[in-house]
Amino acid sequence: TQASKKKLDYRLFLMLFIQIILLTLCTLPQAIQKLYSTLISNQVETPLRIAIENFIFNLFLLMTYFAHGMPFYIYTLSGGTVFRNALKQYVGKIYCKCF
Repeated sequence: TQASKKKLDYRLFLMLFIQIILLTLCTLPQAIQKLYSTLISNQVETPLRIAIENFIFNLFLLMTYFAHGMPFYIYTLSGGTVFRNALKQYVGKIYCKCF
């Protein structure tokens, strides 16, 4: 029915919106850190400062890796049957076109 189709579209839109927000929040710190390191690249740094900056860089890099694995958890855990049914339909359409 039309109401269930709208509800499905809304839930898929909400999951996509959450994914975009989390992706931005997880990747933006690394971009800011890279900009910072580019701006201060001409300064003399102590070994402690280099170690701290490397730690922060690795922490932000870990967040970026998390951002790439996050859609699986968003769609399978919070999406529930909505995502699984949409995925099954999509795979079925591809299968019908190929065979």
